Amino acid sequence: MRLTRRMLIASGGATMAASAWPARAQAETKESWVPDDRALETLETLARKHSIPGASAAIYENGDIAWTWAYGVQSVASGKPVGPETLFQAASLSKPVTAYVTMQMIEHGLLGLDDRLIDYHRPERLSDNPWSTQVTVRHALTHATGLPNWPERDETTVIEPAFAPGTGYSYSGQAFQWVQAAIERISGHSLQELCSRYLFAPAALDDMAMLWLPGRVDREALGHVLGDDGVNTLEPSFFDQKVGAQLYRISQRWGRPLTSFTLDDYRAAFRVIDSFDDERLDGFGAYRWERPQMALANAASSLRTTPTDYARFLALMLPPPPAQREGLLPEAGRALMLTPQTERDAPKGNVPAGIGWGLERREGRIVYHHWGMNGQSYVSNALGDPALRRTIVVMSNGSSGGPFIDQAALMLTGTPYANYV
Repeated sequence: MRLTRRMLIASGGATMAASAWPARAQAETKESWVPDDRALETLETLARKHSIPGASAAIYENGDIAWTWAYGVQSVASGKPVGPETLFQAASLSKPVTAYVTMQMIEHGLLGLDDRLIDYHRPERLSDNPWSTQVTVRHALTHATGLPNWPERDETTVIEPAFAPGTGYSYSGQAFQWVQAAIERISGHSLQELCSRYLFAPAALDDMAMLWLPGRVDREALGHVLGDDGVNTLEPSFFDQKVGAQLYRISQRWGRPLTSFTLDDYRAAFRVIDSFDDERLDGFGAYRWERPQMALANAASSLRTTPTDYARFLALMLPPPPAQREGLLPEAGRALMLTPQTERDAPKGNVPAGIGWGLERREGRIVYHHWGMNGQSYVSNALGDPALRRTIVVMSNGSSGGPFIDQAALMLTGTPYANYV
């Protein structure tokens, strides 16, 4: 099913899609988001003020990456400095990536945006409530399923929408994982393979991967928690260290690359792991496949990337798109992703949901954004302003990253976007 203007109109956002991109933003206050020496000094001061162990940022403007920044260390234990090639856990910034790939598959006729997910996969513990059968791909990608973010650890808890799909807003990571299960079964390929085919390869996003990979361990920033004493300590990375390594050994035993593992494969692998050699992982295998999986390919939260590559991904959403390269999402699909699907007012402003993106109506235009947090310590935020044709992403590996990122982005952009205030 190819995306057409008819689909755009059916989404209820044709008027906004057609008028949201003035040639120049009405409230542009800075000629460039790239910091001068004084602003850069302020940025470093903010990082020290918030005791950030490590952070990195990138800005896209004038058609290319215009600025990158690296600060601090990947780990307080190793002291290895953060650099331009350091990989951060992007957490929920994974969701727009999954949405983009799903829209690509819709463009190729592999599924429909309004297809029922139950027709492709039924999650374990899904209730028999009629609402459960009404959840569509669109509902999942716009947080309109009524499902909670993630199921309880208790394996007896039933998964059930809290409202009729499409009638409200309920942020849900497990809804994105339901989409993952569907597209893996439709295609016969893993999420990582699909992301590589439909996004990473055609867009030359070489530093992006949807899972922990052993060959990239030395490049990964590790998470830290800031204590009451003002000291950053490493957050236990036992899942990466224990489960990731064991799954890799299983993949070698099975004669398959870890990148080919689907959700079904992960469940099968958990069944053959006798022990994790760590009391913190007791009972892990029984439910882990539907929990946030930082070391596995998870549609909602497992992306590893540099800020530079993510800023380039953000730029794929700018209208008109960059010089079209074979294999990227056509204009109709890009516009549809930034068309409001679910209206939502919040204290910060009018912030409707797009497909995969949070949106903000600001002075007659649409801005798109997403935030992310894995555990306490991996915090990231990303934003694109189509009117300015600029994008920005900031990532950190410390529990105090949220306030730092908000203040840093506000200082760099000069605009109080709802995502940063």
